[in-house]
Amino acid sequence: MSRAENPASIPIDLILEILSRLPSKSVGRFHCVSKLWQSMLSSPYFKDLYLTSGKCHSRKDAMTLICNPITGKYAELPKVIMYNTSKAFLGFDPVDRQFKILVEHLPYPSARDRRHIILTSGVPKLGWRSNIGCPKYYSYYWSEGICISGDIYYVAHEKNILVIVCFDVRYEEFKVIEAKCFNRKTPTLINYKGKLGGINWESGDSGAIELRMWVLHDVNKKEWSKYVYPFPENDVIKVHEFTVAGMTTRGEFDLSMLDTFKRFYILYFNAEKNTLRSVEI
Repeated sequence: MSRAENPASIPIDLILEILSRLPSKSVGRFHCVSKLWQSMLSSPYFKDLYLTSGKCHSRKDAMTLICNPITGKYAELPKVIMYNTSKAFLGFDPVDRQFKILVEHLPYPSARDRRHIILTSGVPKLGWRSNIGCPKYYSYYWSEGICISGDIYYVAHEKNILVIVCFDVRYEEFKVIEAKCFNRKTPTLINYKGKLGGINWESGDSGAIELRMWVLHDVNKKEWSKYVYPFPENDVIKVHEFTVAGMTTRGEFDLSMLDTFKRFYILYFNAEKNTLRSVEI
């Protein structure tokens, strides 16, 4: 009997409802349970659910955690006042081999108080520092940051103009990259063969669904290349129910379900071969 047919199994939506009522410290720990839980707790659905629960409205006592989903280990970081609008990004400096946590502080609605703070792991005395520059662009709420080769990238905006903010983890410097190609729709950022890639779904001229990707080939020259991949036709899978979660080492796009149902699927799309395979978790 499969898990979906087992009447004793707990529905995923009920699990998320329970988790949404827990403190942020507990939710951070549950990211390490399995890849399924990590995907569920990182989904936009759960973020909306958690933001509307009573546990997240007051975050002055929030605990910031760093978690390794492979080993299941986590570490508590020094306490810092966090807000619902705060964003945290994890970066790694491959030269000095240090992890750093970058946090954008935005005490909504007092935007003039916005600032960035940073913490370096592996030093004798952990502590948050705030003596770093601050770009005028605000991180986009739905965009998750990504670290590639010592740089943290995230989508930011000002007056409906989207850009990519690049933060050099080692030298702690910001750089803003124009991204007019993203102004129609906020992309999911991925590591595409060691370069920054941005992906979203679009409808082609024929009405067919296409996966469109922009790759940043040169950070300094700010040069982008565009790739368009038609999505395989099928009558079962609805593309709008999935989001691009990343890319596998085999070169497949990893698609994760946006909402939670009794059956939870991960899709793997090979753009070069135009093949699609699904795995039920």
